[in-house]
Formats: sequence, structure tokens, C-alpha cells
Amino acid sequence: MDIDDLHPDAEVLDQGGIELNRGIWTQTHDVQRGGPLVEGCEIVVNNAGDGIAGILNHGDCGGIDLRDTRVECNQDGIWPILIQDESTSKAGKPYEASLDGVSVTGTGGERPAIEIRDRDGTTVKNSCIQMPNTDGIKFDGTSDATIEDTNVNVGGRATVFENAEVTTTNLTSSDSCPAPQLDSWQGGNSDTTDDSDTTDGSGNEDDTADPVTSGNRIVVAQVREGEVVRYELTASDGLASGEHANQEPDGNTVSDRVGRLRGVDNFYVDGYITDFDGGDFDYANVYFADESVDVEVENYVLQNPEDLREVDPAVLGENVLTVESDDGRASGFEFTVSGDVEPGATGDDTTVTDGIVNGSTADLAAFHFTGSVDDISVTDPGSVTVSVNDTAVPDGDLSTIGGDDLPHTLSLVGTGSVTSYSFTVSGEIEAESSPNDDISDNISSSSAEGAIETGTHVYDFSGELTDLTVTGDVEVYLDGEPVDDDTADRHLIVFDGSNDDEVSSYKFAVSGSIESSPEHTVAADSEWDTLDSKIETDSAVGLVHKGKDAYWFSGYIKSLELRGSAVATFETID
Repeated sequence: MDIDDLHPDAEVLDQGGIELNRGIWTQTHDVQRGGPLVEGCEIVVNNAGDGIAGILNHGDCGGIDLRDTRVECNQDGIWPILIQDESTSKAGKPYEASLDGVSVTGTGGERPAIEIRDRDGTTVKNSCIQMPNTDGIKFDGTSDATIEDTNVNVGGRATVFENAEVTTTNLTSSDSCPAPQLDSWQGGNSDTTDDSDTTDGSGNEDDTADPVTSGNRIVVAQVREGEVVRYELTASDGLASGEHANQEPDGNTVSDRVGRLRGVDNFYVDGYITDFDGGDFDYANVYFADESVDVEVENYVLQNPEDLREVDPAVLGENVLTVESDDGRASGFEFTVSGDVEPGATGDDTTVTDGIVNGSTADLAAFHFTGSVDDISVTDPGSVTVSVNDTAVPDGDLSTIGGDDLPHTLSLVGTGSVTSYSFTVSGEIEAESSPNDDISDNISSSSAEGAIETGTHVYDFSGELTDLTVTGDVEVYLDGEPVDDDTADRHLIVFDGSNDDEVSSYKFAVSGSIESSPEHTVAADSEWDTLDSKIETDSAVGLVHKGKDAYWFSGYIKSLELRGSAVATFETID
């Protein structure tokens, strides 16, 4: 039932519109007849206009026998199921109704899911109701009624009894209920996703419903009672319904609603949100939930909004800037916008201060903004693609981060794990940029030493870079160019145990290769020093007591562990 989605062959005879619209209507007028058997039906009410109900059992008809039927009602003011009070002068016996295996779902409000009036002996059993914005089962003026083995999961009251005598047995309230599975007249496509069917209705494989691989979600949650909030959103690379959504996307787009009382929808997003439009968001909020965050919902109310990132829906519907790594290498970026800016579903590891955005990504980062964007800088313009509203920014319009005062720039980009680093130059060093950490205290004369997890640490320097050591997973750029793992420079590391009579153990790994340096190794008269070290292509493990163990390596140190009183020293040989 949807007057906004009529079949093109439908003929409109009355321009005043459809009145008293009902999906199934049982009525006998002046002929006394019992109620009909209605079985295996599926009804969806989206916009019935001036309608009444999805299923209406009229008063001049005997009680309906309703079995194995699903009703989804998404319109306020419409009864999903209404059984009117009997007219004994017209209705045939039996007067009582029987509902068995009935499922009622949807986001509609203002009317209970099932209302039964003056039908003594009516039974509701083996049924399921899931509606966040209304009451469950209402009995009015009915005696000797029964509700048994039924789930009533609603945002309002589970049962409402007015002048009624009702026996309830085995009522539950936490289950989800099955929704109708209808075929649309539009191309034969199914409105509801079925995992067993991957065709587009023409027999061809449907390539628009690829599984979403990201754990990032967009969440729309009612936060105060009052109005229904409708919305439509589109994702760039994939969209899938989450655990709390009522609608399945059509490709990468979904239209739905929350409210009037409560409600939470969530959708998994691949890529970023390209379009967002909606109604009055005075009554609902929009959030991004990162992959590591749970979306906790109880009784259709979001329980942990503080764990999510609230975003302005007005900004989501405007411009999008994306930064995408071309080679999987982490890269830092910085840009300025004249209006408001919101990190997108993939832009969580960033800082935003007075319209200036700083961050890093090894994959894709997206940002929604109003106004204009200026001064886009990245660590290496040749290794990332920056786009504004799906149009790539030419490399010539991108600046390289740093280099304002001194001639050279060293940038270190975190990849999510804590990594320590140190470097030395032949001139002076200045701290240039770091959105997450204060790195100015890392500098001591012509050396700097620090640690990074996410974001970017940028230093300007003069002279030459004479030494660089990194103990972990981090991307390093020198003057906008990646520092290759297989750099031709050779580094020497020496583990010196001669200063103390203590056995020390060590192990380290590098980004390039390792080999022993016999000319710098010092043997000692100790049984521990005579043990052979274990040397692999890019790692070494050993013990040192009174002597020295030395190694040549290329690239940089990815990890280093030293236990004991031995001292590790480094030297770079051009």
C-alpha cells in the first residue's frame, strides 16, 4: 500500500485521492456470514493516504481466522490489524477472531499493532510484534480473550486492556520479528534482500549488492519524542543494513525513518557518505560508529551515544574531500576549510581546530564540509590522491607538508602502533607540525627523539640527515619522498657489554637486511660471548657478556629489545 509508488498502469479515477484505504477488508454488509480464513498473506503499508488499516475485520462480519501472515506498517495513524466490534444483527458466527502465526513490524505510530474490539473469546497465539513507535496488543470491551506464546517487542505498552478480561501465557519482549518479503512491480526486483538470490530479476548476476567489508557504520537515532524523522543516504562503495535497521538498501542508497517515539537505524558503510538528506533533525541525531565501537540499543533507544561520533546532518549533505593512499603507505595531510567540517566514516584519526584538519591515512580518509577548501598539504603528493566532490585535485595544486623556514623536512606518519624514533642532522632542527602531540620538547640541539602512534610528526632541518632509527611500524618521508626500506646507506649497530659483568640479551629487526660485522665485533673470554648469534635476513638474536656484537643493516630498525646493562650504539655509513 503506497500511493507514491503506483504501478504505471494504475488509473486514477478520483483526483480527490483514495479514501478509507485498506489492504485486506472483510465485510458482509447485510448478509450474516462468519469471518473468512486469511492465510499466508504479506502486506506493507508505506503511504496509504487517508487509510484505515493493513487488515480490517469489519463489524458486520464474523471473526477473522488469520494465519501465517506478515504485516509491515510504516505510516502513522494506520492500524496494522484492526478487528472492529461485532454487529450481532449482521455478523455471522463465530464472532471471535483467531490470530495464529501473525507477524507485525514497521515504524508506524499512533495506533497499536493489533486492536481487537468487543470480540469475546478472541485468541492471539504464536505471533510476533516488533514496532518501536507504538503499543502492542489492545483489547477493548472483550472478555474471555487469550494471548499465548507471543513476542511483543514495542516502544510503547506491550498490552492495553480496556474493559477487557484477557489471559496471557508465555509473553516475551526481546525477539525480532520477520517482515514481509514482497516482490516489486519495478523490474521484478525484491524489496527485501534474500541471501539466497543474487540475480537482478532478469537472470543476470547482480553486481550492485557486493558484501560490505568495512565495520564503520552510520547511525540515525531518535533522541526526543515528537516528530518522525525521514532520511535518505548514499554510500560511495557499499551499504548494508546493520543489526538495528528496518530497511534494506537499494544498491548503495537507503531511505528510512525513525520516530515518533523512538528508534535507531544503523548501516555499514564502505567508503564514505556521498549524499545525505533528511527531515527535522531536532528530534534525531546522526552518528558515525568506528569499527571498534559497539552500537548498544535497548528498547529502541541508543544507550551509548558518548562512544559514537555525532555529526551535523546538514554538513553531510554538502561537500566531500577524500585523501586516498595510492600504494598503501601511510601519508599525512593538512587542509583548511572556510565553513564547517566533519570527519566521515573513515576519518576518525584526525584533529579539527578552527577549520584546520590534520591527520593521516594508509587507506582512505573522508571529510564533509561547507564553504570552500584551501591550502591542501600532504607528505608526498605523488603517493596520494586528493579529491573534492569526486574530482581529483592535480598534484601541482598540492603542497608538501613542512619546509617553511628550513630547507629540508622529515615527516613520520603513524600507522596505529606505538613506535619510537630518533634522528640526527648536521645542522639545526625545528618542530613544524603535529596535530596530536607536542613534539617541540623532542628536540635537543641537532637531534630529536620521540614516539608516535597515529597522526604525523613533522620536523624541518638544515644540513644533512646523518642518522635515523625507527623501532616499529611507521612511514618516513624526507622532503616529500618516501625513505625506502632498501636504502643504500648502511647502518652499524653495536651491542657493548664490556662496561659491566652482566650477561645481556638482545633482539632486533629491520626494514632492510642484516649481516654480521666481524671487524667491529670484539670477542671476550666468556662462555656467553662464544655462543653464536641467530641471524636471519632481517632480524638477529644474541647474548653479550664482556665483548661486543656488531651488525650492518639497511633500512631502519623496526623493533629493538635489550635486556641487561649492555649499551646499543648506532652509526650511519654513506
